[in-house]
Amino acid sequence: MSRPQKPRRDEARPSAPGSTRLAPASPADATTTHLTFGSEADAASRARQVLTEVLAGLSVPAPALENARLVITELVANALIHGTVPFDVEITTWPGAALVTVADTNPTLPELRRAPSTEPHGRGLVIVDALADDWGVSGSASGGKTVWARLVWPVEG
Repeated sequence: MSRPQKPRRDEARPSAPGSTRLAPASPADATTTHLTFGSEADAASRARQVLTEVLAGLSVPAPALENARLVITELVANALIHGTVPFDVEITTWPGAALVTVADTNPTLPELRRAPSTEPHGRGLVIVDALADDWGVSGSASGGKTVWARLVWPVEG
């Protein structure tokens, strides 16, 4: 079963430094799990494991779960490579959706770019853009940034 095409909202996607979009508000029935990481090499793996545990009881279809696991992996890897440590990860869930945020103190905003096939890196946000239903980045008053991705799946019942 293929994933339905999501509408393109390129005006809402950060495509250049300085381009931002604030994370959507979570509903009142949302629950949030907070993690803080230093420069641990296994940070992406640990974040992915916690996300899997958090989503386990929410009847998330397998394709949506795998998309969420890939998205959190890319966001955490970007924080490790391009951000500052420590950095914070939040996983907020509510029926049919999850919001993953990664916040660090580096003021440089990420850039969605198409890396040449000869470059070993540079595709993380392209992956997030392809898999998340929406994503963005916002600067913080303290000089850092938060990168977020929202994933949505059908709710039965």
